[in-house]
Amino acid sequence: FFLMKRRPPRSTQSRSSAASDVYKRQLIQYTRRPFKVGNRAFSSATVKVENPYTLEKAYEVPLKKEAEVLKRLEDADTSFHSWSKLSLDDRISVCQQALEYFNSKSEEIAVEITNQMGKPIAQAREEVKITVERSRKLIELAPSG
Repeated sequence: FFLMKRRPPRSTQSRSSAASDVYKRQLIQYTRRPFKVGNRAFSSATVKVENPYTLEKAYEVPLKKEAEVLKRLEDADTSFHSWSKLSLDDRISVCQQALEYFNSKSEEIAVEITNQMGKPIAQAREEVKITVERSRKLIELAPSG
């Protein structure tokens, strides 16, 4: 389901925007009717994620009901507004904690990248390593804004 979600334009992300309401309705439609990704149709309550190299099923993702989608959108909106009120030092601290957690799970993440994308495990490990290095650098640069 998350692959189907597209972000609305920045100008439509306010809570009361009519365009934002249209976006929410479009998102909800994906949970109500069959939809297509490429040449594949999905009409069940789940989307199967396949490894494109082996064509084996990696896992299934359940589609959400309308109320769940709306709740998640509201939660994301609330989180965004809370995050934007944090000081830069607090944001940096949270990002450092998240990055350390991400780094501690690097092998699991690399395996998931391989399963979902069919990427060789060595390349997936390198991708995770580069992501960690770039994130550390961005955190380091954040105070200079």
